[in-house]
Amino acid sequence: MFQVLDNPKATGSTVTNLRIADLDRHIERLRSIGVELDDAVQVEGFEFLRYCQFHDLEGNEVGLLEGGVVPSAG
Repeated sequence: MFQVLDNPKATGSTVTNLRIADLDRHIERLRSIGVELDDAVQVEGFEFLRYCQFHDLEGNEVGLLEGGVVPSAG
């Protein structure tokens, strides 16, 4: 999945979300090259969906998602 949410009126307001496999490996790799990003968190309401985010050089938010997209029952 690749999703871009954009507001052309404001610099640094674009949000890009990427659905990936092995979020922990990607976090480790990005940190090894100097990218500052949040720890992965479990997304509430989903059985297995984890998320972390960071900002690119222009201040735009980049989100990384790992896991299923079906809400858990109950």
